[in-house]
Amino acid sequence: MYDNVFVSSFGSNLYNTIGFLESMKDKTADTVIWNSVGNASLILFLRILGFPFHQMTQHLKDLNLSHTFINGFSLIPENEEEKKEYIRDWIIRKINQVSLISEDTTLKEIFSLTNLFPNFLVYSRTDREITSLNPSTTPNVNMVDCLLASLVGVGTFHTHKIGEKVYSNLNSIHPFPTDKIFTIKKEVTPLFIGNISFFVEPLEENHYSPMSKNEDEMLESFLERNSYILKNTKQEKDTIIIHSDIFKEVDGIKMENLYKSGFLQGKNLHSGIDTYSSFMEQKTNIYNQD
Repeated sequence: MYDNVFVSSFGSNLYNTIGFLESMKDKTADTVIWNSVGNASLILFLRILGFPFHQMTQHLKDLNLSHTFINGFSLIPENEEEKKEYIRDWIIRKINQVSLISEDTTLKEIFSLTNLFPNFLVYSRTDREITSLNPSTTPNVNMVDCLLASLVGVGTFHTHKIGEKVYSNLNSIHPFPTDKIFTIKKEVTPLFIGNISFFVEPLEENHYSPMSKNEDEMLESFLERNSYILKNTKQEKDTIIIHSDIFKEVDGIKMENLYKSGFLQGKNLHSGIDTYSSFMEQKTNIYNQD
């Protein structure tokens, strides 16, 4: 059992991460402190609402943008405020599906109502440092703002402002800042979950925009940097790296296959098979189904 969990995900590996967490659900059933980086905040959000891991991909299907939350995903000029409002509206719709909280519920109230301590790791452009939004440091900030601050990135919206603070993309600074977790007891051993992903599916030629090749290169560089950081970060005892492919287009079937890939990596890990070997073994069976 873990009292403290740190999860970092981005783009379509969000679904692998959810599947992996489903395979680990018995070890995190009583976890209180949840630290999130990138779109792992959506996992934390759905958990706060009371949804089990195996239902989360279904709840994310009507967002349609989850796999795009990776820095540099879209270089096509878009209205950032419209996209932010679309994401905000989805968050509020999910909140309204349960009677537990409202869009104005603060982090302090979240902790009191759910006994879950959310720690959203974000990057403050105002302070030029990695910082946290949680019930202890920012008790009066609402969860909607925390989610929007965690989803910032090129292709989504460049910044999000909370009060006087401006937040920008954390993954472009550090995708795995394990030293920034929130903890109360130093003797507690946290579970750290990160992702190493591979960009293997550029769009078909007839779908390319004038900027698509540059976008592909930005994503490739992002993934290379992420992999380098994770491989060269001093790993804690309980650190697990999930392996996955990053897809630019994700439908419901592919979403379920990514979930299954993460689940099998977790399940096989219990049997002594490392996640990379499990990923490679299962890849053909999962991704090449008719």
